[in-house]
Amino acid sequence: MKKTAIFLIIATIILFSTASCTENVILPKPNDTDLEFWVGEKTTEDSFKDHQQLFDIFGGEEYLGKGYYTEDPHSERPDYYVAYTLTAYPDYSSNNGAYDTVTYIYINDPSVRVAGITCNSSAEEFCAVFENLGCTISTSGLAYIATYKDTQISFIPIEGNSAISIRLEVSNKEGIVF
Repeated sequence: MKKTAIFLIIATIILFSTASCTENVILPKPNDTDLEFWVGEKTTEDSFKDHQQLFDIFGGEEYLGKGYYTEDPHSERPDYYVAYTLTAYPDYSSNNGAYDTVTYIYINDPSVRVAGITCNSSAEEFCAVFENLGCTISTSGLAYIATYKDTQISFIPIEGNSAISIRLEVSNKEGIVF
């Protein structure tokens, strides 16, 4: 009887510990999404070989989406574009400091869809779509924010200047100062 009870306790502990390890903290890439990469996606040196790198940022690298270009990547951006930021993940000290994970995506190109939403969508459409994907919705100033565990999707619906950004929470456990 004691052996059976001990076995059940150990089996329960193993079950709960492995279940928490597989929990997805990143919103899976939604259908109806035109982005080449998604947050949490690991990249290689070749992933961005056909993309223009923008001005270096502290603690990461930033690239324009494929097909976007600017004359001076240090000081200007195209009128409409998608940009991907790569950092180490899940912590800035991860991966020996290699910038190999997409942790931020910025979109102001109204032709790009994220779960069917574009920069021309309404706040109501944004909220309905991302609530359906399991996100909680909040507002902050002009922005509507959909949160799914470590993923935040922000939507700023300003006519002529709308933008969508997708951010993955990256920790800084070692207190790295950039």
